[in-house]
Amino acid sequence: MRRPQYVFSAVRSALGQQQRDAPEQQSDRSAFYNSTPSSCRRFFPPSSQRVVLCEEQKSSSSSSENRKLTLDQQWRLKPAAERTNADYYCATQKNWSRQWDEDWDARHPVNCGQPPEEIRAVMKSRPQVIRHIYLVRHGQYELDSDEEGLTELGRHQARKTGRRLRQMADGLKKDHYGEIKINWKKVTSSALLRAKQTADILAEELGTTVAEYDPLLNEGRPCIMHPGNGVDLDSAKLAKLGTDPPRIESAFRKYVHRKENWKKVNSNREAVSEAYSGADKDGGTGGSAAGDQAKEKKEPKHEYEVIVCHMNVIRYFVCRALQVPPEAWLRFRGDNCGLTEIIVYDDGRVSLGRFADQGHLTIEETTFH
Repeated sequence: MRRPQYVFSAVRSALGQQQRDAPEQQSDRSAFYNSTPSSCRRFFPPSSQRVVLCEEQKSSSSSSENRKLTLDQQWRLKPAAERTNADYYCATQKNWSRQWDEDWDARHPVNCGQPPEEIRAVMKSRPQVIRHIYLVRHGQYELDSDEEGLTELGRHQARKTGRRLRQMADGLKKDHYGEIKINWKKVTSSALLRAKQTADILAEELGTTVAEYDPLLNEGRPCIMHPGNGVDLDSAKLAKLGTDPPRIESAFRKYVHRKENWKKVNSNREAVSEAYSGADKDGGTGGSAAGDQAKEKKEPKHEYEVIVCHMNVIRYFVCRALQVPPEAWLRFRGDNCGLTEIIVYDDGRVSLGRFADQGHLTIEETTFH
């Protein structure tokens, strides 16, 4: 049965009259596309490669020849009164499947030219690393200020959030699956003031400094939301639709992935064969010493890191990590200084440990804006 087409909605060019009146912006967008990592480009093809209207937007009066035109060509052929951004809304980039994409982060050892049994041997011979990515929304900020810095309550929220993270590191998590000692590897932040101020307070509580203020993590519109796509697209700032989606997608690929890039590991055939032959000896242990080493490596390692950013970015990251159609991002809601945990296992599985958790704040300290 054919899956419904979910629109990825990463529109790669400014829309409408603005596109024709400012050709230099088109060249800027082309340069941005060319600078996008090749692994990301399938999500953001240039406008000349985009498909035409989807099934819901096809007019019964449209000819088959007209439906073969690109969106830009269709736009120019329409009378000015009929030009709407809804045409661009249906520029479908990807059909989202119910099946899990094992190579979602381009790090799964598929199509590496190695026999499956040798690949499994290499994966077993290396320590398993489970990544815990904590996404923290910034504290309350001044909506009426151009700088949009934290309010006094926002600073208090950030301080209590930092203490919560420090308490997690001070303790020892124990359950049926064993003991885990949390060590915060690093703190990264968006480059916007409200996020930077929140990250600085968190880092101070954790006894460290912010590793990077990354503009890729800045707030923005990750893609058009659904439901409400048509209205939202017509009211959106057109230029933002050409820059925010690819930027936020690039941020996702930079920060959310499994620890080991198995494609690079398995590109070395000699190393793969050596690991496979070693694991094949003595019942798969590679000798007594290797067997002891294998037992030690069975215990997974856990890495924890903090990223302070914005709710739109967090919601989009969650959708992409769980392989939920990203147009659903606005169906999630999170308050200031809420904690979201994305867990990425070494084999590529992903879990949502928590979403917008603000249990460390009282009801009086809880705000959305």
